[in-house]
Amino acid sequence: AAKRAIEPLLHIGTVLNQTIKKMPYEDVLEKVTPPPFVPLVKNSFTQTCSDELIDAIVTNAGKVGPMFIQIRSLGGAVKRIPHDATAFAYRNTEVMLLTVLLDTSAAAVAKFKDFRAMLVPFTAGAYGNFLSTADKEDVAAIYPPETYARLSAIKHKYDPANLFDQNYNVKPSPDIH
Repeated sequence: AAKRAIEPLLHIGTVLNQTIKKMPYEDVLEKVTPPPFVPLVKNSFTQTCSDELIDAIVTNAGKVGPMFIQIRSLGGAVKRIPHDATAFAYRNTEVMLLTVLLDTSAAAVAKFKDFRAMLVPFTAGAYGNFLSTADKEDVAAIYPPETYARLSAIKHKYDPANLFDQNYNVKPSPDIH
């Protein structure tokens, strides 16, 4: 069933590697580029990996340039934990869509941004460990308002001076209960 589901994606461009198998999570996290090169990495979640989403990816991905796309299935143990039990709020989504741009020239980045914008009607949020940027928009994507408010209140209690302010910083706020 998985092979049938991804078959349309195999026609976007030249497939360099295709793996459909159960594997330990640490094996998924292999290095994909040699240092010091840093690709542009973004991700988002979707409630349903619909035919419309797959069609949009197939139609538009080839226009970007050297990019790879991973569609990571969620569910199982991820979904069994309430969305408000941890800082990760996107537990009720079906898949994570990970996009990695390998050509970071201005022209390629512009096309990549257009591609990501095209995905917006289908997707929401982000996972911090698969982002190559750490800007204000990334923080807003990682932590929806309710989650951010809860984390901010915790931060106010345990780190009111915001000593731990690296990565996707949640600022302490005394005004949040």
